[in-house]
Amino acid sequence: MLSVIKFSSERCMPCKALEPVFNQIQAEYGGLAKFSLVDVDKSREVAQYYFVSSVPTVIFLVDDTEVSRIVGVKPKSEYEKVIQKFQNK
Repeated sequence: MLSVIKFSSERCMPCKALEPVFNQIQAEYGGLAKFSLVDVDKSREVAQYYFVSSVPTVIFLVDDTEVSRIVGVKPKSEYEKVIQKFQNK
């Protein structure tokens, strides 16, 4: 199953800008993927495990293997393309 993990920080302005887009994507594709949120300030070890060095970062996993990564704030369509590509994997 596809997993989508958003790494962010409460102090990060771009992360706040991505929040409504991520929420829309989660609402639309919640049945096709598992969505998670990691606050890098509270879960540094998880961010280190995934080699997240800047936020926001969205990582897409299929069966716990990374298949794509988007760093920074991108248009909603960029996230949708990845979800649509890997939703049935």
